[in-house]
This record gives sequence, C-alpha cells and structure tokens, in this order.
Amino acid sequence: MRALRWNNAIGGGDVNPGLYGSKVTDKIKDVDHDCDRMETSLTRWAIIEHKPLLAICRGIQAMNVALGGALWRDLADEVQTATKHDYRDYPREVRSHLVSVKKGSQLAQAIRVTTVKVNSLHHQACKKIAPGVRTVSTAPDGVVKGVEVHTHPFALGVQWHPEWIQNTPDQQGIFSALIAASHKAR
Repeated sequence: MRALRWNNAIGGGDVNPGLYGSKVTDKIKDVDHDCDRMETSLTRWAIIEHKPLLAICRGIQAMNVALGGALWRDLADEVQTATKHDYRDYPREVRSHLVSVKKGSQLAQAIRVTTVKVNSLHHQACKKIAPGVRTVSTAPDGVVKGVEVHTHPFALGVQWHPEWIQNTPDQQGIFSALIAASHKAR
C-alpha cells in the first residue's frame, strides 16, 4: 500500500469533478484520487455508523460529494454573484466575511450565535446539496458555508478553518461539540 500524498495547499487539492458528474477545467488543481477515495469512504462509513464527523474546508466539499452532492468548480468563474472567498494570500486567521447560521442547527448550538465572522480560503463550494444534508450557514452572497446531516447525531461541515481562529468561544464551541458528540458515541 502506498502512502497518501498530502497536498501542501491550504485545505488540500480540489475534489475530482468526475465524482459529481462534472468535467475538469483549468481551474481544478491538485486532484488526489487516493485522498478522494479515502475521504469519501470515511465519510460514508461515519454516516452509516453514526460516528461524529467534523468536515473542515475541503472536508465539507468531500462530504457533500460523498453523499451525492455537487460542487461549484470555481466560484469566480461559475457564480456571477459570488464575492471573494479565496483569501489564501492573507494570514490564515484573517476573518474576511460574515456568515449567517440557522437557528436551532447543530452549528448554531455549537457556536451560540447566528452570525459570525470567519476566515475564507476556498475557490470551490457546495452547489447541489446532497440528499439528507441541509444547508445551515451561508455567506451574504448565498455561498454555502455550513451543512449538516439532519438525521445524524453529529455530522457537520464548515467552509472555513475554525482551527486557525480558535481563539474565540464561537470557534472553540465547534470543537467542544465534536468532543461531546464523541463521548456520547462511545
């Protein structure tokens, strides 16, 4: 078995568009087929076995695709109303824009607010939300920033990096919720 190559890009390379019925464009970078297979398999396993799952940045995209959804391959090219979401040239902790969070969602319960400023380091995003998954957070331009599997005890995906802005109670709440869900799942 060969070792998986982890991409040095923030969050990893792009999910293979073929996995969601789309074609590769010149905007698709650093596809790692082994990583795609591993992440989609692990996601499906976690959902079937009701294991806690926190999907961060590329992870929310892989989770959505693994469960039958699709992605915008490049927001700047495909979504005329999209604002800037790719702040990779900025320090990782820069909170570039607000997101709204649905009241009552797992995410809202974790962060204890319904509006929060987050960092944003992506050019792709969830387009068609997978069956059984619901959007729980969006940017002002409508780009999906958070999803959860509504029949699962804790399967949450966020399109930002809470691990780089964990110095506030809202972002710490995401990890606390994951830890609490893990204790319950034992």
